[in-house]
Amino acid sequence: MNTLSLLVLLAGLVAVAVGVGLFWWRRSKFQQAVPPPEPVPATLDLQTQEQDGAAVASLPDDAVTPPKRRGLRPQSVALAFLALAILGGLGFIFNQRLNARAAERLVVVVAPFNDGGDGQTGQNVATELVRLLDQQLDGDTTVALATVRPTNRTEALAVAANEKADLLIWGDVEAGGMLDSPSLRPHLVYTPVGAYGPNAWAGYQGRFVMPSTFSLVNAPINGQAVLVPLMVAVGDYINGRPDHAFVLLTRLSQDYPNLNQSLPQMLRGNILWARGFHSEAAQVYRLALSEPSDAPALLANNLAAILRDAGDPALLTALAETVRLLDGGDLGALRANLGALALAEGRAAAAASELEQARNLLPANAPLLLDLAAAYRESGKLVEAATVLQVAETQVRADEYVVPRTYRTLQAQRLQANLREEQGLLALAQLLQTQGPLVWELETAPAHPAATFRSIYSQLDSAVQASGQAVEQWRRIAASESAALPHTGILAGGQAERLELQAVRQRYYLALVMIEQERMSARSSPSLFDMLFGTGSNEMASMGMLEELLQRQPAEVSLHAALARAALVSGQFDVANAHYDKVINTAPQRPEGFFGQARVAEERGDLARANELYAVALERNAAFFPARRELARLAEERDDWAAAVAQRRALAELRPGPLSLIALAHDLRRTGPEAWPEAEQILIPLSLHHATAAIELARLYNDAGRPDVALSAYQDARRLDPASSVAAFELGETLARQGDYAAAEISFREALRLQPEHLEARLALADLYQGPLNDPNAAEREFQAALRQGVNDATWLERIGDAALANGNADQAQTTYAQAVQRHPERPILHYKLGLAQAARGQLEAAAQAHNRALELLGSAADPENLALRTSNLVSLADVRRLQGQLDEARNLYNSALQLDGNRVEAQIGLGLVAVGQSNWGVAHGHFASAVALPAGEVSAAAQFWLAESLLRRDDLVGAVRRYERALEMQATFPEAYLGIAQARYAQRDLAAALAAVNVGLTQRPTYAEAALFKGKLLQEQNQMAQALEAYDRSIAADGQIAESYYRRGVLHIQQGNYDNAIRDLGRAADLQANFPEAAYWLGRAHYAQGRLDPAWDAFQRAISYNATYVEAILYSGLVAEDMGRTVDAINAYRTVIELDAQSELAMRARLQLERLT
Repeated sequence: MNTLSLLVLLAGLVAVAVGVGLFWWRRSKFQQAVPPPEPVPATLDLQTQEQDGAAVASLPDDAVTPPKRRGLRPQSVALAFLALAILGGLGFIFNQRLNARAAERLVVVVAPFNDGGDGQTGQNVATELVRLLDQQLDGDTTVALATVRPTNRTEALAVAANEKADLLIWGDVEAGGMLDSPSLRPHLVYTPVGAYGPNAWAGYQGRFVMPSTFSLVNAPINGQAVLVPLMVAVGDYINGRPDHAFVLLTRLSQDYPNLNQSLPQMLRGNILWARGFHSEAAQVYRLALSEPSDAPALLANNLAAILRDAGDPALLTALAETVRLLDGGDLGALRANLGALALAEGRAAAAASELEQARNLLPANAPLLLDLAAAYRESGKLVEAATVLQVAETQVRADEYVVPRTYRTLQAQRLQANLREEQGLLALAQLLQTQGPLVWELETAPAHPAATFRSIYSQLDSAVQASGQAVEQWRRIAASESAALPHTGILAGGQAERLELQAVRQRYYLALVMIEQERMSARSSPSLFDMLFGTGSNEMASMGMLEELLQRQPAEVSLHAALARAALVSGQFDVANAHYDKVINTAPQRPEGFFGQARVAEERGDLARANELYAVALERNAAFFPARRELARLAEERDDWAAAVAQRRALAELRPGPLSLIALAHDLRRTGPEAWPEAEQILIPLSLHHATAAIELARLYNDAGRPDVALSAYQDARRLDPASSVAAFELGETLARQGDYAAAEISFREALRLQPEHLEARLALADLYQGPLNDPNAAEREFQAALRQGVNDATWLERIGDAALANGNADQAQTTYAQAVQRHPERPILHYKLGLAQAARGQLEAAAQAHNRALELLGSAADPENLALRTSNLVSLADVRRLQGQLDEARNLYNSALQLDGNRVEAQIGLGLVAVGQSNWGVAHGHFASAVALPAGEVSAAAQFWLAESLLRRDDLVGAVRRYERALEMQATFPEAYLGIAQARYAQRDLAAALAAVNVGLTQRPTYAEAALFKGKLLQEQNQMAQALEAYDRSIAADGQIAESYYRRGVLHIQQGNYDNAIRDLGRAADLQANFPEAAYWLGRAHYAQGRLDPAWDAFQRAISYNATYVEAILYSGLVAEDMGRTVDAINAYRTVIELDAQSELAMRARLQLERLT
């Protein structure tokens, strides 16, 4: 509410108060005119009573109460009410002024300018500036005039703080100067204290910093021409309309050389960076640095942040320049950038140090805390990471409110995605008890049951989903903005791409967790249900996800390494080696490629080559502990305990902690008696708190022939970790050797309770029953339980295979099914199940043979059981052929399956469908001519209309109007002619006449669809969106066959964010009118904003088929192709955009995407 509105409200309150006062005054006059009733004499009877020992007089209980005195006069009441009303109004104004300082509003304060005289000129100029800014600033903005006239920056900052101003304009004006004359030298205090649009940009908060003061000009300027639009641009920038701001800032920078470039170029540079145009942003910042600036170190810091995101090697120079310009000072944003750089380079400890310092220097913000938690996690400080992450979780909720209201959902989605990502990764680190980089830890981490990772998977998947929602929301904003106004929606598109990369990173981590889940399945693992119904396998899911990510980022080393590891886990050694080769070729100084190839060599039995490659990995990076672990393990396997101890000692120094020391003690024990004292010295203090150390100490005592002490150590281990099946089993072994068979039985049973698949414990228990305990029946039961893992009975083999396949153990399943087939080759179900297991292991041709054999055995039997099995075989065989790339045969098999059970249907997209509508009036003219040529379209006065329409599209406006008027002469009631006149008047920019003409046409024919359509366009252009939507509704209700009505309403729906309605309308438009590229393009934008990639791709291709130079459609076809993993199509599209329109913003986006893909 502006000042004028508040004054009007106050005047209303005063008027009400005066009215009430007059009413009371007239009422009192009326009451005085009526004579009062005669007084009634009253006699008072006094009574006496004793009180405190004395006689006093009092009234009796029923005495008549004397009349009360009359209260306040009505005039007094009215005056009091008037005073209260005035005070209430002033209070309302004061409250509004306080509310103006709330975080939801942008507060702009103008201080009177210094004029070197009595101050009246400066006051007048400031007052006029307030008036203009109040008119032109959009959004929740308050513009106020300060009472203080600052004369320097210090005073200006104080005024801004006192006024709680986001922006304070102050400065000097020449004597006698005016706002619209070149007499103003303004300065700006830039201290946004409320919601701030750039905070919604991923990567901005904490890393970028703006100076608090700006000298806006190099010479006097015309304030009305320069300062007012500059403040409008700044307001748009702060309030979350950056693309509008960019257009204004660019024009101002080009048109007014007296404008100091520091502020406009900083804002332009930030916007370009947020759009994803890093090179252009850096260039703009370098231009800003060449201008006089109040805080050049801040500009240099921002340039460094941009260069880091661009991967530009000039980053180090920019950081050094920032430090130089600070001249011994400190800067929180610089610390944050240094920390982020260190974290990206794998220097987690240095990152944590820098980020802690940034935390002390900067206001609390979630991105910084999340980076700090990651740095602590990567450096093995899991407790500190968890503590910081708890603080970050609270800060995430607070940070939702540091952005304008329109961005809050996006801010919440992005921050929640990052929070859940870090929570999942910390949970994974805690599970693995990491001491260093998480990805390195995974290389040698022990396998865990898939269920162990369920909550971690859920957290990371939730992060992916939240990022995906944010991407879709940004794309919707991009579509809505660009549909409403040219040169907008660009930043939203850039943010969508940035968050898409965030989602890629989170999907990468999700794939790493999926690999860990797959490890327990021993290289392939669909369940029986999965193979029956074609839902695939976990192993295929992880590799498929990584392959999809690689299509988006083909040069990303970490993705190749992860895919290689997934292939290694699944037994696809050639695939693994190929990707490890790419890691080595792309990053020869990184150890991961050599380490991975060593793992492959080891899997193939070439231990010498493996040992050599592990050593090479260690040469590349001596801190790469996975290579030392593997070298130690290989030395242990070949009983080279001296070499093993050497590696374990290095690991204990590199990664100090109980686990490293226990492993060293183990190898010392195996070295021989001479090393036992050192091992014992290491283990005794550790055994007080760690069950693993107590177990290792017990083994040491057993080896030394001290079973009694060993039993005590095992008991300590059981106390420290009651869930340790290892401690229970080895305790049982020691007890059995001591002859305490009953106690040994209890320990073995406890081991099986803790770990039912503990085969050694089961066999040991069976041996105990068979021997000393002499219980053959019990022994038989245990042997049977053990033999289920390797029994020769076909029925048992099938059951074992079912269980193995259901549990993801495809190797075991294939082995048992193959043995079952050998014993009963006539049973088709065994061949079918064998095919499932072979397909799960990637042996596709063998699987196809097994399924074909099952189909041969089934024949044409029609009983329900065989029919169901035959259908399942057909579907499974179709899956195999599809995986082999034999798509035609797969399609035939699927169709055969459909014929049997009718549960699958394939639809054709378009018999008789023709692409409609390109907004090409030449084609439109042909369409109209065709309509007239229909049997129902006889020649009439309407022919004049079509001729006039043709002339109108040729810009012969006079001739068109003449033809329309001739049509009206022939037929007075002719709404089409009025519509034509309206179109001609519109072309002449006489909007009022156009609207009047179309209204006449609609009066003549209220159901005239075309007229309603044109009226909607007129109203939409005048920003009367609700009325325009009603007009389009009216048009479609009158005639549902006009493509443009659906098109216009669809685009309006996009502007309003109603994407489902937009898709329906634009799809209808594209179906109704041939050669309508705009409808197809916006249909694609709507689908893309919803994340529906396949229909988006189809729509953009349709638009391009209508107009091969439709640059926007080509660019978005590339973006969709990239999201679909169609990298070649994406690259071709981006190159085409650059060829067609090399200087456009679209070409800038295409270059950015192309650089990342190539």
